Amino acid sequence: MPVYITADGALEIERQSPPVRITLDSPAVQPGQTLTLLRESQAGAVFGPPTPPPGWPALKAADDRATTVTVPNGTPLGRYTITNVVRIGETEFVVPIEVEVVPRLLRG
Repeated sequence: MPVYITADGALEIERQSPPVRITLDSPAVQPGQTLTLLRESQAGAVFGPPTPPPGWPALKAADDRATTVTVPNGTPLGRYTITNVVRIGETEFVVPIEVEVVPRLLRG
């Protein structure tokens, strides 16, 4: 459904950075591998602790911005979701962070 914006006078539109940014150092990992989840805020957002997928170990916070994620050995291949609650003012958002577990490379 389209959205229309109207005004009596001129509109000023500016590009703004997102209020929060959550990134992984790699979107694809192998079982047993560790990666880092980074969280940044420019709008005074408050991050809750990230929640790992079922069966994964608790995530370890390195500091208030970085969290270590270790994919358990034996994890089946596929897509998994880490969730993080972010509060901006009185509003809470649940942010899904997708991780894909891929096969180990065969070396001969």
